[in-house]
Amino acid sequence: MISFQQLILLLLLYIIVLFVIAQWSQSKKNGAQKVRNSPHTYALSIAVFCTSWTFFGNIGLSTTQGLFPMAIHLGVTMTFVFLTPLLKKMILLKNEFHSTSIADFISVRYRRSQTLAALISILCVLGIVPYLTIQLKSIVTSFQFLVINSGKNNILLENFDIFIVLMMSFFTIIFGVRHLDPTERHPGMMAALAFESLFKLLALLIASLWICYLLNPGVLSLFTLPTSIELQQNMQQLSAQSWLSFMLLGAVGVIVLPKQFHVTIVECGNTDFIDKAKWLCPLYLLVINFFTLPVALAGMLQKESLGSVDLWLLTLPMSNNQVTISILVFLGGFAAATGMIMISSMTLSTMLTNHIVMPIILHTVKLQRLKRRVLQIRWLMIFVVLFLSLFYYRAIGDSELIVKIGTISIIACTQFAPALIGGLIWRSGNLKGAITGLSAGAIVWFYSSLLPSVIRSGWLDWSILEQESGFFYWFNPEHFFAIAQISPLTNSLVWSLLINTLLYIGVSLFSNMSDEEHKIANQFVDTQNISHSASLAQSEPDVIELHHKTQLISDLFQQYMPIKMASAKLQSCLTKTEINDKDKINIAELSVLKNSALNALAGVIGMASAYHAFKRINVITHEEQAQLASYFSRFLAQLQLSPNELFEQVNFHQQKRELLESHAKQQLTVISQLENEVSQRLHAEQEIRSLNDDLEQRVQQRTQELSKTNNELNQILTELKQTQSQLLENEKMASLGSLVAGVAHEINTPIGIVLTSISFMKERCDGIINALTQQSLTAKQLTLFTKELHQGFDLSMNNIQRAVELIESFKLIAVDSIVDEAREINLQYYLEDILRSLQPKVKGTNIKIELSCPESIIIYSYPGALAQITNNLVINSLLHAFEPQQTGKVTISAQQQDNIITLTYCDDGCSLDSETITRLFEPFYTTKRGEGGSGLGAHIVYNLVTQRLKGSVELITKQLKGKCFKITIPNDSRNIDEINKAINYSI
Repeated sequence: MISFQQLILLLLLYIIVLFVIAQWSQSKKNGAQKVRNSPHTYALSIAVFCTSWTFFGNIGLSTTQGLFPMAIHLGVTMTFVFLTPLLKKMILLKNEFHSTSIADFISVRYRRSQTLAALISILCVLGIVPYLTIQLKSIVTSFQFLVINSGKNNILLENFDIFIVLMMSFFTIIFGVRHLDPTERHPGMMAALAFESLFKLLALLIASLWICYLLNPGVLSLFTLPTSIELQQNMQQLSAQSWLSFMLLGAVGVIVLPKQFHVTIVECGNTDFIDKAKWLCPLYLLVINFFTLPVALAGMLQKESLGSVDLWLLTLPMSNNQVTISILVFLGGFAAATGMIMISSMTLSTMLTNHIVMPIILHTVKLQRLKRRVLQIRWLMIFVVLFLSLFYYRAIGDSELIVKIGTISIIACTQFAPALIGGLIWRSGNLKGAITGLSAGAIVWFYSSLLPSVIRSGWLDWSILEQESGFFYWFNPEHFFAIAQISPLTNSLVWSLLINTLLYIGVSLFSNMSDEEHKIANQFVDTQNISHSASLAQSEPDVIELHHKTQLISDLFQQYMPIKMASAKLQSCLTKTEINDKDKINIAELSVLKNSALNALAGVIGMASAYHAFKRINVITHEEQAQLASYFSRFLAQLQLSPNELFEQVNFHQQKRELLESHAKQQLTVISQLENEVSQRLHAEQEIRSLNDDLEQRVQQRTQELSKTNNELNQILTELKQTQSQLLENEKMASLGSLVAGVAHEINTPIGIVLTSISFMKERCDGIINALTQQSLTAKQLTLFTKELHQGFDLSMNNIQRAVELIESFKLIAVDSIVDEAREINLQYYLEDILRSLQPKVKGTNIKIELSCPESIIIYSYPGALAQITNNLVINSLLHAFEPQQTGKVTISAQQQDNIITLTYCDDGCSLDSETITRLFEPFYTTKRGEGGSGLGAHIVYNLVTQRLKGSVELITKQLKGKCFKITIPNDSRNIDEINKAINYSI
């Protein structure tokens, strides 16, 4: 388990890692520059959209809604796939007008209205601060779970939320609000966000894989468990309108949520990054949602012991004693929550400072000295926003409001969509329409979304939700016009956006637009019209004192920023307008200077506040304004073009210039690539030459080594052949020796009988001679002697004949084994002789050998080879096939078909295992090592059959017991002689 102090230490260590990554990414090292200018870093920072609601909450939602939580991410995917041109357009406009937030961006479109910017800022605070509460709750709840399960509670746990708020505040200030100009990119913050996106994805994948494949048998098997059926039974029936509503929330939310607008639009330094993000972001969303449903199914198997369904990803490993994985999940959830908290607090602080606090300061004389404290006010607003979310968290607790606050917050921000998107595509949209539509949409949102949640949480005792008649029946906050088939979320989203959009269009159509509104509308709708005044001909005389104008601008800058920063901003404006070396300028150049300075100040206090600040100092006086109008009138008169025709011409030439610049860049890129390729090719050729030289030396050296090795191998092969021949000869002589010993033993018996018979007859003969000498021989004795002598002679003759037969058989087999020349033999007689010579080996066993061979088979072959084959097979059966004193039978049969002789040898002993079947004919393979087996018997049989007799041998093991050898040899004397002569000649 883990203690409170250890968890705090881990969090501090994680924050230090974020700090190091952020600090490194802002350095001048090559790797850091690649990271902060990488489209991958940009795309991963957009994944801040996946908050703790996605990390933890989607699993809980999946237990009742299946795949429905993915609907909001499908909407995000549709935005990146289909609205890429719109996003690029917003980035171009942000860069041109130095917009600091979504409130500033929208207000610029509508006459730089401070009222509209303030209204958007207030609605953002009302919508986003509660959303921060969800993130704070996920951190505190998961932290408390780990500490409580460790058994070591701490009094500081009660104030852990304050620690988190303070930690997030300081980190946001260090890396998000360190500069006055929030339009400046924050590479440290974006690199930290990209790291957090990767880390939370890795943590979720590791935990999900452990749950699905180590704790459970796999993803597919989880869908076959009873919990899958239970999930289908308990799943809510979600209609198409619910899916479409959530997809709309995702599609719009990824643009209008303040945090998403900041990372997607404000922090984007290159519109080409959108092309990378439009496939990388959907891929990220797909991967992070892939295991949501399987983990939910796995959690349902142990739901009684896991507690809150929203923490199953954390509690499942902990309940199975996997503390490390639980800590990794906790840090992943912490990363998901803190990323959203930091970016949201930074953007809200900017909006509150620029559009709420600064207008109050500008209109209050006593507060004028605070104008140069813009940065410190932003820091204060960060603490205000985060502590406001802390207060909100402690106030609502676990009420129903916190369950629905995520969708409530996004619906609040979707109210910006009509004014934002309409302002980008519709020239007639104006300030009155935007304020009217946004105000009405916000009121409907409050009435249909926030109010019902407050009532159902028990904070407000009002029965309007249960009215069955009257006004509140028809205007029930959750079901307008008593349409009960629509869900409360769809009801609030559709009606608020519908009323907002209709009023925006209607009021805009029936209200007039000022010339300035027309100008900005054209710039927003057609981005080619941006800053055309800089490219118009300047034929007016230089009569305006530049020093006076720059002094006005400098004084204004110094009211809101330090003197050094004000001077740098002014010098940058003069450089951009190319008038820094002039004393006097004309009216056109003054207009360009004023617009450049206005954008510079807008980066600090917002476009709306900057616009009103410039109106108060009158950089362009009324007379100069009239002179400017006259200048443009004369310019148009000389061109003999209408304003629209002029813009079309400018657009054409600007597009042509952009195409030429693009083509030039492409050519430079191609030239650079070609130079690179030539350099690489030359380097490669040099390396190839070097490698060739080295290769030739290595080939020569290797050839010598191979030649030496080949000679050694040939010598070893010769030695092996000699050794093999010697082994075979030794085996043959050993077999012959065994045969000699058997025959000697067999001959010894008849010779002993003959000797005994002769000795007996000699003894009887001596007795007869003595009787004759003594003249005592009787007729009876002579008759008996004659009879005994006759019997002795018969016995001696029979045994001598038996010995002669054994000697003849031995002589025949022995000579064949040694000489082994081909000759014609009767196969039956020869096999009988062989078996007779083996009789001594068989005599002491219970094995019976049967021979079945037609007497008519005459073959021309090598009798010695046949004898060796038969001898080895019989000995192999006696040694391996039968146990001692086991009764068995060996059968040998022969058949002839045409010129092919087929010998079949079978025994009914033990069967062979698979290894023996495979390796039987290998040399030195035996199952009786150390018990008389050399491992050469079967190998010699194979060599003699295939090489000497030019036949084939096949092992047959299909029978129930024992084994069979099927030997096929040719009976063609010419063929055998020719082949063997050829072999002997080659040898």
